[in-house]
Amino acid sequence: MSRLKGDTIPGLILVIIGLLFLIPSIGFGIMPTTSDGVLGAGFFPAVISIGVIIAGAGYFIKGLRENGAVEYFYMDEEQKGNLKPFFITIAATLIFMLLWHVIDFFIATTIFCLFINWIYKRSWKFNILFTGIFVAGIYLAFTVFLKIQFDL
Repeated sequence: MSRLKGDTIPGLILVIIGLLFLIPSIGFGIMPTTSDGVLGAGFFPAVISIGVIIAGAGYFIKGLRENGAVEYFYMDEEQKGNLKPFFITIAATLIFMLLWHVIDFFIATTIFCLFINWIYKRSWKFNILFTGIFVAGIYLAFTVFLKIQFDL
């Protein structure tokens, strides 16, 4: 039973979650079906799902190799100190999803990034630089590569 401690169970859960999202995304269509070459609606979810499956398989194999040496439910002082930022991140993500429907996506994303970097005590220089690059990257990835237009 000790082989099922550590990364084996979380790895298996990641594989299952990846499969649960991969199967419907294939049904949405992955490859372009129109003359303009726009990728299908399932392309991006399929890529992310495959990434989750690969990561999960890696963790599962790592857990088997470590033979249960890692214990997940033991918390040291550093981990206990991380609980507050963790729960604030979850709350901020939920607020971001609600805010996204009220204001422009890119404004909501900018506010979210600035807040998260502030919570994790990043310098203002890093915070502003990271946020600018992150928001610009999302804009380029979705509008240029995937040809998905956001309401501006």
